[in-house]
Amino acid sequence: MLAKNKNFRENCCNESEMEDEFIKEMSFESLGFEVKSFPKNFACVNYPTFILCIEKFIQKFKFCDTVIAIGKERFNCHFIVIKCFSKHFEKFEKNTTLIELPTDQVTPKAFCEIYEWMLASENHIKRESFAEVFKAVRFLQIDKLLQHLMMIVDDQHIISEREAISIFLEAKRVNAKCLQSFMVGKVSKIFLTFVASKEFLECTLDEALEFFKSNRIAINSEVDMIFTAIRWLLYKWPRRKNNIKEILKKIKFELIVPWQLVEFKKYPQQLGQIFHPIEIQTAIDEALSYQSTRHIQTFEEHSSERLIVSRRIIDDPLWKEFEFERNSNVHVGYNSFRQYLKKLNAFHWTRIECRDNNKILNP
Repeated sequence: MLAKNKNFRENCCNESEMEDEFIKEMSFESLGFEVKSFPKNFACVNYPTFILCIEKFIQKFKFCDTVIAIGKERFNCHFIVIKCFSKHFEKFEKNTTLIELPTDQVTPKAFCEIYEWMLASENHIKRESFAEVFKAVRFLQIDKLLQHLMMIVDDQHIISEREAISIFLEAKRVNAKCLQSFMVGKVSKIFLTFVASKEFLECTLDEALEFFKSNRIAINSEVDMIFTAIRWLLYKWPRRKNNIKEILKKIKFELIVPWQLVEFKKYPQQLGQIFHPIEIQTAIDEALSYQSTRHIQTFEEHSSERLIVSRRIIDDPLWKEFEFERNSNVHVGYNSFRQYLKKLNAFHWTRIECRDNNKILNP
């Protein structure tokens, strides 16, 4: 029996070896079956990407790792967000959990709006907080946002003269002097309307000087600048009488006609403290001398002299009623100027035109 089984196994092995010689096993794919892709509509798994998941957590203020302290206010933030945008935060270590910001540089309102801008793909800076945000952005060194704000500052269609005065005053409240300077550079025909306001009288010396240094402001003549200086000085005379020289030094006396210069030199008693200083008298004398020599020089000599940059000049029919005329002393002229200012309103400046843009003139 055992012998039979042994013979059977040997026969099976021999048959298997014979089959291997004639049949080669084939794979499923080699039989003609191809692996096909799923249709795109079904293959796409609509789960949010890793970046979107992170963005969702950040926008919902989940897992915040840093607290920004501004005065008594606290803001929960993600450190990686503020560090990505602001160079100011680069100096802080990764695991910093509390960062304090000075309230005189960054207000809670400004930081809140800036952080919203960081999180949003499209976000606009609110007009009413522009000055606060501008100052905070400069302090926090957020270059991308500052670039955007400067585009707004430079666009005269976005910030008109009217808006420039408003932003100038808002910047004053938050002590954003840089922004104030930018706004002064946008003021032209509205200048005398601003001079008529109490806000102008409340300007500090530095703020007033910004206007007196500007060649863009529009006036009836350079005499307006003298009367404007008198108005500002007299408003707080005891405190400002020491600023006479600094203010009047910005007056372009060379652009004032000789007979008017003579009237200023003969100043009335009421304005004696303003025109009496030797520096002011010297400036008037030099302007008179300049005017005198100008008429006897040749063209070549005249062209070689120093050039005076004129401010913008307006043609205002209303001014004709109050113009500083011959045979009128300075005090009368100043009172006429004050009456003229009282006639100005919010729309008057929009109805007047400038003769031309700034010119470099030989007076």
